[in-house]
Amino acid sequence: MISIDDVATLITQPSVIVVLLLVVLYLTPAIVACVCVVSVLLFRILWNLNGIYKRHGVWEPLGKDDVALITGGANGLGLELSLQLAQRGVKVIVIDKAAEVPNTLEGHIVYERCDLSNSESLLSLIKKVIATHGYPTVLVNNAAVRDGGSLQELTSSQAENIVSVNTLAPLLLMRECLKTSRRIYTINVASVLGFVSPANLSMYSSTKAALISLHDSISHEYSSDVSKRFLLVAPGQLNTAMFQNVTPPRQWLAPVLDARALATTIVQKCNQGERGTVHGPVYTYFIPILRLLPYSLAELCRWFSEMDTSVKKGESDA
Repeated sequence: MISIDDVATLITQPSVIVVLLLVVLYLTPAIVACVCVVSVLLFRILWNLNGIYKRHGVWEPLGKDDVALITGGANGLGLELSLQLAQRGVKVIVIDKAAEVPNTLEGHIVYERCDLSNSESLLSLIKKVIATHGYPTVLVNNAAVRDGGSLQELTSSQAENIVSVNTLAPLLLMRECLKTSRRIYTINVASVLGFVSPANLSMYSSTKAALISLHDSISHEYSSDVSKRFLLVAPGQLNTAMFQNVTPPRQWLAPVLDARALATTIVQKCNQGERGTVHGPVYTYFIPILRLLPYSLAELCRWFSEMDTSVKKGESDA
């Protein structure tokens, strides 16, 4: 019989080692290929299971019996969402402070003018909408205003206005609209800046971070009710008026996102009743990781992206 010592002696021979190395080198491409195929298949299986979980429960597609309430629906992403929902037969109610309704909305969408920073006016309008049209089955918290100055340039009235529009208004809308016994799909439009805050956007970023936290908490309050579903939207910069004076310095890394394309994705997920988060472009998926990096590496990433020099002082719509 061959002992263990004999085997050990054999495999330590130079010629045997060379042969073993050649075998390994010969098989390496096949091994790598197998690992890649298995990894792709496993990823695809997990991706599909994740999609099934996000859509679990009965959910009827959007139709003429649905009512959508959209804040900031007179321009930008809100306008695109309004038009695409209306095309599916949904009755759309837009709440905006714009003085006039864009021509593209006439005949398709009910327009209600309201200053979202005024909580009493907003609550009164919500009651009017519910009494007239019933509880909305789609709620889109889209309206937002931004600052664009340093801490010392920020006034108390500006800060209060940004908090009221970006955080308090969505909170009040969710509180009132989620009283319904009907199904409702709530879409909270936040921003990637709610995960990482550039210089000169302190109030905008902090209110978007607050909206993300509100979304997380409230969506889990209703997690056992399949008729109440939530979608968080946390995109990068959009080609809308709010940030038209901000040019991303590294557009190959952080390209500007098309509002119409994003609206199409959101409406598709709403139609399927899909829960979760919508990101875009690709880099936004990795932004939360910055919080986990050592300080020096996080600072290096900020310096490389030039995010802290993109927003100039004095640029504000609040």
